[in-house]
Amino acid sequence: MRFEEGVREDLDAIGREAMKRAFEAADFDDSEVWINNVQHSRVRRFAETVHTSFGGVEVEQTSYRKDSKSPPVVAMAKALGLVEGGYTPKAAKIACLLTALVVREDVEKIVDEFGGMTMGSATLYRVPQVVMARYEVRRAEFEQPLRERSKIPPEAVTVQFGLDGVMVPQDGEHCDPRGRSPRGDPEPPRHERVVGTMPASPRDEDGTMGVAWHEASVGTIAYFDKDGNHLDTTYFGRMPEAYKATLEEMLTDEAIHVAACRPDLLPVFASDGAEGQWASLARIRARLPETMQAKAIDLLDLFHMGEHLQDAADAIYGKRTPDARVARVEWLETLKAYEDGLERVRQSLRHFSRAATKERARKAINRVLGYLKNNRHRAAYKTAEDKNLPLATGPTEAAAKSLVGVRMKRSGARYSQHGGQTILTLLAAHKSHRFDALWEIIIADCYAANVTQRHVA
Repeated sequence: MRFEEGVREDLDAIGREAMKRAFEAADFDDSEVWINNVQHSRVRRFAETVHTSFGGVEVEQTSYRKDSKSPPVVAMAKALGLVEGGYTPKAAKIACLLTALVVREDVEKIVDEFGGMTMGSATLYRVPQVVMARYEVRRAEFEQPLRERSKIPPEAVTVQFGLDGVMVPQDGEHCDPRGRSPRGDPEPPRHERVVGTMPASPRDEDGTMGVAWHEASVGTIAYFDKDGNHLDTTYFGRMPEAYKATLEEMLTDEAIHVAACRPDLLPVFASDGAEGQWASLARIRARLPETMQAKAIDLLDLFHMGEHLQDAADAIYGKRTPDARVARVEWLETLKAYEDGLERVRQSLRHFSRAATKERARKAINRVLGYLKNNRHRAAYKTAEDKNLPLATGPTEAAAKSLVGVRMKRSGARYSQHGGQTILTLLAAHKSHRFDALWEIIIADCYAANVTQRHVA
């Protein structure tokens, strides 16, 4: 192991020397340069460390500015697309990907164990937040080319749209970074000082001073083949926001893009019984072409339907009894086997409601009857079975667990609005196989520029 570690150190030293030569070759040190065809004048020459995947490299570089009111920029950094002036695109990409996948303490350990990169934990935590702050303020602008680079599976015949809410722990108002006693209005975080103020969140208005829980949201667009096999899923995640407004906007834009590319797909809208989520799905559906709207199907998640039927079965036969389990299965099979399956189940439950001798049992059965009535137009399970359509919101439930449950619900964890959004955006892009494309777009639009030594008309 010592020998292998020594070889790695030697290879990193070679890498740093190669990167130093690459920086020197890309350097500018003239009285004037043109950055994106705008003339800039020389300010000063200085040395600064640039972090690479092999470690830090001290580089001589020159700053320029277009006028006295503009901040200076480093021509070499713009030409190479250096992130925040001091990190190569590769090194910053590694930091952002690790931030999406593991907690802050583990990021530092992984980087240290692999060798090469020498960024500290504070830098590994800060860089992704600044990068994603730049992305967030121009999110709608970046999403279109990201969608255009993605491919819909050619064998897909069904597309399922789903969204759900999931609770996340957040720091309350004026809360210290580690949840200590509040000491008044804190200084704005670095990413806001660099990019600008991020959108507010429910935690800013809930009156709490410590850790509190708020509802984040996840959305999915999943594709299935003619046999009902899952092919691919595009994931979305947003930190707590009133009415899931941004998530709905993102899903709507994605749905319009899907419809433009594949109007032949059969749309399925799926969720649990939350009416707010169904209202969002209805607005998304209304933005589809009329031909797709006409064939679209609303389906209440069969698992959630089964949970409510279990409540009725428990009220009738007793909790955790064999008869209650059998009754639930029989009702679910009835829903899938008959066109009028929902009405058959309702008729059965009405019979048990009338026969119930205990008021508590009758109320429980009637609650389930009300649930079935409210969702009667979302229960075409027989049609879905015949067409091999997804009966459950598996992709959406998986998004809630993998984006939030597994990654963010750690012991003692709590998140600022932007810190949590940084994780959700990066992790959703990774799981959607869009991370590389997202990174290329961010580098090209936020950090890279065309730099020349003489103006070309």
